[in-house]
Amino acid sequence: MTTHKDALMAYTGQITPIQVSRLEKEKKQANYWEAQWCGDDEHNEFKVRKWQHRVRVNTRERTCSCRKWQLTGLPCCHGIAAIQRKNEKPEDYVHHKLTIEAYNRTYQFHINSIPSQEYWEHHEGLPCLPPPYKRPIGRPSKKRKKNSSEQNSGSQYNAKRRYGQITCQTCKRVGHNSRTCPDRSTRAAAQEEGIDEDEAREQEANWEETMEAAHATHIADEENLTQNHPESQPDENTDPDVYSNNCCTP
Repeated sequence: MTTHKDALMAYTGQITPIQVSRLEKEKKQANYWEAQWCGDDEHNEFKVRKWQHRVRVNTRERTCSCRKWQLTGLPCCHGIAAIQRKNEKPEDYVHHKLTIEAYNRTYQFHINSIPSQEYWEHHEGLPCLPPPYKRPIGRPSKKRKKNSSEQNSGSQYNAKRRYGQITCQTCKRVGHNSRTCPDRSTRAAAQEEGIDEDEAREQEANWEETMEAAHATHIADEENLTQNHPESQPDENTDPDVYSNNCCTP
């Protein structure tokens, strides 16, 4: 409060600073509007237009067809165009509540400061005590009072989760999921029985071809290992005839 009062103490304008900035914006918009006098004797009624847009302004009643002047108390761009057509200042047509005089009257009062408790005056008499409190019977309740729109979740700490309707992905019915579906076992058996016979035959043929190829590869590997083993080859320093006789001798 004192900050606002101190800031505007040396201000000499007619209206408050915030209203001055708003009025300047309306003045810039008023340059695009053309005001024409309607011919009344008091020279107060004007027709303000811009292209195909037309409004009616009365400077004596401080009204405009757009109703912005009546709502804010500050002349709109149409009213400013009419006021400037009369060679007058828009600040003279601002509502009294927006002037600096009304602002100073609002802050003309002041708040008395209160010293700390050590400087309070001591008075004789009974001290000020709080009202008596009677403890009710039973354990105190820790639950808060719930609104009528809230649901009772059974716990005072956790709120109940709200889910939408659950749709089963197996039978496409509402009310349960695929784990608890009563048609789960029936549908699985139907899927197993629905396997095509041609596909089964093709799978069996592919399995037989794979097993034959694996068996042939295993035999070829055993033959290579037997031929390359060092005990199966004769010694180079041994006579072949002697080796053959020794092998044939019982």
